[in-house]
Amino acid sequence: MSLLVFKAALRSNEELAGPDRQSVIEQRVHHGAILPSLVAIATLTTVLALRHPDNVDLRAKVVEAWRDLDKGTKIGGIIWDGWTRQALGILQ
Repeated sequence: MSLLVFKAALRSNEELAGPDRQSVIEQRVHHGAILPSLVAIATLTTVLALRHPDNVDLRAKVVEAWRDLDKGTKIGGIIWDGWTRQALGILQ
């Protein structure tokens, strides 16, 4: 799987030839591999919050996580706007 992510993230070998090699790897490969994990964690935490509606601290952390993902990623915003906010009963 990591080789697949690596190949998809790098469009050509020329991107690895320059002085920004480490930066390119970090931005495209590491971030590309971490984002799905963060979304999965936030989703599972949301499900936990829905199962334990009285846990206000958990709900607050879930909202904070999704708002961070909403600000930093397109997919986070799509999930936050499309499902999570409604499921948690959060108003715009």
